[in-house]
Amino acid sequence: IESLADSDEDVRYQAALALGMLGDLRALEPLMNLLKDKDKYVRGSSAYALGSLRDKRAVDVLIDALHENDDEEVRAHICDSLGELSDQRAVDSLIAILADQSKYIKSRAAYALGRLGNPRAVQPLIFMLANYPEFAGTLWRFDTILTGDSDIREIWQWADYFFASLKEA
Repeated sequence: IESLADSDEDVRYQAALALGMLGDLRALEPLMNLLKDKDKYVRGSSAYALGSLRDKRAVDVLIDALHENDDEEVRAHICDSLGELSDQRAVDSLIAILADQSKYIKSRAAYALGRLGNPRAVQPLIFMLANYPEFAGTLWRFDTILTGDSDIREIWQWADYFFASLKEA
């Protein structure tokens, strides 16, 4: 844990990853503080580690960091961790991220929303798929949202149409 405060960013980076893999909850607060580190790799490894710890006390800090960070990889790790934590407080922020300019970030947010399984995400995900059909491959996660619901049927109908149009091309 002391290594998280080391002056060398490589040491902080490796320490964050190791503590996440070990699942040491004593590292929770220091890892949350590292989300504001000057080094983007340290921020990313901290976000990843927080998801690995699976402690929902990190959710609000991760949500704040999602909006404060401009680095794509850091934001991707934050989206993944929010999905891993499966806390409904993240839904609105992840829906907002679907409008991000980066397709990579959109895909990570969509995946996280699929893991959260909140019905409020269905319409934004349908809208995103209509504009970015290449994300149709992530549909397998959406069935966790509301299996059997009419919105899910709409997603699957859209996917069937999309894949049929690919076969015709």
